[in-house]
Amino acid sequence: MKQFLAITIFIVLQFGSFAQERTVGVTKYTEDVTEGLVFFCPATTNCYLVDECGKLVNEWNRTFRPGLAARMLENGQMLRTIKVSSPILNQASVGGGVEVVDWDNDILGQYIINGNRVVQHHDAIMLPNGNILLLAWEDLSLQYLQEMGSLASNLWSELVYEIKPINQSEYEIVWEWNLKNHLIQEVDSSLPNFMDISDNIGKVDINYQGPTSWGGGDRWHCNALDYNEELDQIIINSRNNSEAWIIDHSTTTEEAIGDTGGNSGKGGQILFRWGNPEAYDRGTEADLKMYGSHGLHWIEEGLPNAGKLLFFNNGDERPGFSYYSTVEMIQPVMEDNLYLTDENLIYFPLESELVYQAENPTDFYSTYLSNAQQLSNGNIFINEGGDSRFFEIDPSDNSIVWEYISPVYFGGFLPEDANPNNSRSFRAYKYERDFAGFEGNDLTGGSVLELGGDLPLECAPFVSISDSDRLAQMFSIFPNPLSNGQKLRITLKGEIETEQSEILISNAAGKQIKRISMIGADMEINMNDLVDGVYFITLRQNEIVRTQRFAKIGG
Repeated sequence: MKQFLAITIFIVLQFGSFAQERTVGVTKYTEDVTEGLVFFCPATTNCYLVDECGKLVNEWNRTFRPGLAARMLENGQMLRTIKVSSPILNQASVGGGVEVVDWDNDILGQYIINGNRVVQHHDAIMLPNGNILLLAWEDLSLQYLQEMGSLASNLWSELVYEIKPINQSEYEIVWEWNLKNHLIQEVDSSLPNFMDISDNIGKVDINYQGPTSWGGGDRWHCNALDYNEELDQIIINSRNNSEAWIIDHSTTTEEAIGDTGGNSGKGGQILFRWGNPEAYDRGTEADLKMYGSHGLHWIEEGLPNAGKLLFFNNGDERPGFSYYSTVEMIQPVMEDNLYLTDENLIYFPLESELVYQAENPTDFYSTYLSNAQQLSNGNIFINEGGDSRFFEIDPSDNSIVWEYISPVYFGGFLPEDANPNNSRSFRAYKYERDFAGFEGNDLTGGSVLELGGDLPLECAPFVSISDSDRLAQMFSIFPNPLSNGQKLRITLKGEIETEQSEILISNAAGKQIKRISMIGADMEINMNDLVDGVYFITLRQNEIVRTQRFAKIGG
C-alpha cells in the first residue's frame, strides 16, 4: 500500500493531474497568427517543419548535429551547418562544414571546412549565384600575434569564405575576408599596425576585449552573417565585441586584404559598425547598445521595415544586473554609398528602435542563441533560443498571437504537459505558406511531436477537462496502476474500435520502448519487463492520436 501511495505521489508531483494545461507544443493560438510553417533544428541531429497547429509537416533525419545554423532555401532544399566529430578548435559553437539536403532528406552536397588552422563555425547562407557564404575561425600562430602587437598569446581570427561547390564534396574558395588583415594596436610603435584606434574606425583593436567576452582565443565570437545583394555588402555580428560590422563584398580577395578597392573604395575595412563605440575609442560603457546579441540581418525587400537591421539583443551585461532580452532594429544612414556618423565618429542611428520587450522584462530572456524575423503582415516571429520557445507578436500592441514550446530534447520527445526541459535552438524561422520552397511539396500536417495527442483542428491552445475526459475515453487501459504479473488490457471504444491501430509505449522521459500493431477492439500486453515508474501509452490510428498515462509498481 505504501508503494502504491509513493508512486501516486510521484505521478502528481512529476506530471500533475490528468487534465493539466499544455506546456509544450502549441501553447497559444489566436486568429491573428500568420499562416505559415515553423522550421527549426534543435541541438539534436534532426530538423523539423511544423504547421500552425504544431503538426509535423516534414522531418530531416541527419547524421551530424547542427554547427549551428540551418535555413530552408527557395528551391525547397535545406542549407545546414554541421558539427564534425573532430574539429580543430574546441568551442561549443564550432561546426566544421555545411551540407545541402533536399526535401526528402537526400544529401546533395557536403563541404568540410576543418583543417590548416581554419574551421567553420555558426552561420552560412546561400548567395544568389549558388555559392555559399560562411563564417570560419583561423587559429593565429604565436609568432603572428607577436608581430601584430597582441597582448594575448592565443587568438582566433574571424573569416568569411565564399565557396563555390564543384561536386558533392569538393569546393573552391572564390572570395575571402579575414579580420586579421585589419587588426591594429597602440602598444608597440615599432610595428606596422601601430595606429591611433579612434582615428581608424574601419579597423579593429586587437587588444580590446569586449564587455560580453569570456576570454580565451575566441575574442570576437561572430555568430551571424547576412548578405545584401543590392549593396553587395555583408553584415557580421560580433557577440563578444557587442558590435555589428558591415564589409564590402564587391572587392576582390586581394582588395579585401587592404584598404582600397570595391564599391566603397575602402577595400576590406569595416564600413559600418554599431553597438559599442568604446571598441574604437569613441565612447564609454554608457554608449553600449548591444548586449551579447544574435541573429543580426537585413530585413528583405517587400517586407515591412525593409532595409533595416533586425537583431535579438540577448541582454548580457545590461546595466543594473536586471538581465532580460529585447528585439530591436536599426536603420543605418547612407549618403553617396558611405555610412554616416556624428561629429564624434559614432555611426547613425544613435539609438535603436525597440520592437519587443515583455511586459515584465525578465519574463523574456535567453542568454545565448536566438533570433527574430519580420513577417509580411507586420508581425514579428521570435526564437527565444535558450528555451526553444518560438512565438509571434503583434508589435502594434506588444501582444503574443502564437506560441510554441519545442517538445524535442536530447532523449526524445516530452509529454504535452511535462515541465519543459527541451534542447536549445540556435535559430528558428517561419516560412509563410506562399514561400517558393514549398511549391510542389505536401504541406499536410501529421501528428504533433509532443506526447499527448493531436490538438483539435481549430488549434485551441488548451483542452478543457471535459474534452480531455471525452478524448481519453476513446480507449481505456486496465489495471492502472499495473503490478508485476499483470497484463495491461487495452480496449478501444466508439468509432475507432474496429480499425487497425498502432500502440506506442514510452517512458516518463518520452523515450519509446515498445511499438505494437493492434487489430480489433481489445488487446493484452505483457509489461513484466518494465521497471517501476510512470509510462505513456499512445494510440495512433490514421489522423487520431491519443495518449494516456499508467504506472507500473512492484509486487
